[in-house]
Amino acid sequence: MEMIKRLLDSGADGIIAPMVSTSSELEHLILWCKYPSLGRRSFGIAGAQGYGFDFDQYTKTWNETSLIIQIESVQGVEN
Repeated sequence: MEMIKRLLDSGADGIIAPMVSTSSELEHLILWCKYPSLGRRSFGIAGAQGYGFDFDQYTKTWNETSLIIQIESVQGVEN
């Protein structure tokens, strides 16, 4: 979770998550990548938020983060 927060707070437009095999893993990824009401990501004043200078603009689109999952196992396909 901490690595995802750091990547997104640094200004990444999204993440690619390899080896997702269960719905529980997917749900956790969504919670970590999205702000409320879609997730539980917290916010601060970092690069992604323009260090506070672009915060109002940032909050208008803050849940548009891309989350690309890779299903790479038999278990993942079966689920």
